[in-house]
Amino acid sequence: MKLPRRVVEAYLDMDHDVLFVRFKEPSKAEVGEPLETEAVAILFTEEGTEEITALEVIGVSELLRELSC
Repeated sequence: MKLPRRVVEAYLDMDHDVLFVRFKEPSKAEVGEPLETEAVAILFTEEGTEEITALEVIGVSELLRELSC
């Protein structure tokens, strides 16, 4: 999967181990789909166009450990 290069907004909450990255504002509804990772990671796409709009990771430190293996 290739994520968009342009980031509109990014939020990292180290206290709650959450990362949210917004790639574009959707003009329609967003649909979230969990990724196949041990950490909770959700990829959001715009309904109808299937364009990636955002990524949310809950347990970002766990995901970084998983990706480094």
